[in-house]
Amino acid sequence: MAILLAPFPEPKDTIMFSSLLGLCLSQPAIAGEVRIDAAALPANIKATIAAKYVGGTTAGASREKSKGVDRYEATVHIGTRSLDLAFATDGTVIEEEEVIPLTTAPAAVQATLKAKYGSWTVSQVERAVTRSQTVFDAALKKGTSTQEVVLDSNGAPMTESEAEEEEGESEGDEAAEKR
Repeated sequence: MAILLAPFPEPKDTIMFSSLLGLCLSQPAIAGEVRIDAAALPANIKATIAAKYVGGTTAGASREKSKGVDRYEATVHIGTRSLDLAFATDGTVIEEEEVIPLTTAPAAVQATLKAKYGSWTVSQVERAVTRSQTVFDAALKKGTSTQEVVLDSNGAPMTESEAEEEEGESEGDEAAEKR
């Protein structure tokens, strides 16, 4: 069985996709999420962006309360890369997401996708890095059907609840640090 790979977009297409993604992320999508101007981000978050994402430009930002914890989100462009970042109020990065070419995912992730989803086309792979784990979220398509598969760095499939739990742990860690 051969895996069908959608070609990774050209850099100009990536920038367009990233800009559209940033625009979508800048619109309130979750109750409690408020779009803010990038200049209104707290100084410690702007300092983290300047230090950790050198040369980055903040394209959009929001503030939200999730599970009783405040957090900020920002889309940062660095050259042709686009990163979606989540920050604790103290400026700590709690999650970093980036669309990546499948060929740059770990070999175990690529092998699982080929072995278990070989008849599906991988249309996009997103790497999500939290404080405790890196996961890979693959968007798959076969005909008119689509599905999303979340794999850990070892290529092991994660259930939806495990992926949500991982995100919850990041937010829970942040709440615990405040106590």
